[in-house]
Amino acid sequence: MLFAGLIALAAPEKVVSGDASPLPGSRHVDEFAGSVAIKPDGVAELKTNQVFSISLDENQSIPYRWQPGISDGKLVALLHSEPKWDKIASNMPGASGGYRVFYFKALSAGECTIAMTYADVRDKTVDLTKIYTIIITE
Repeated sequence: MLFAGLIALAAPEKVVSGDASPLPGSRHVDEFAGSVAIKPDGVAELKTNQVFSISLDENQSIPYRWQPGISDGKLVALLHSEPKWDKIASNMPGASGGYRVFYFKALSAGECTIAMTYADVRDKTVDLTKIYTIIITE
């Protein structure tokens, strides 16, 4: 019994980074495939109902995660975020890093910003912020 207790203590905890979005359904996978990739710290001009993505480096082995802050939720909506971890020799996701992709949808005409904040999930200490300006036309 003592051995079983040690195993239970050593089991890793599930860490939620604040964006517990479900895996996209097949309807969204097709929508994501046609998304427009937005370049870092840039200005993007999009059409209403267009899906776009932002990809940022993220390392699973440290407690920092990217979180989006949308200035106007009536203009842009976060659809889904998904980590893409590199595989290490043991074929486990981990210390070699990777990136996270955020998929958004332009809802209506206007201009807003998306502030991508890289913060510690434990105490919310911000390390870095990248700003994207989104201009949506009809």
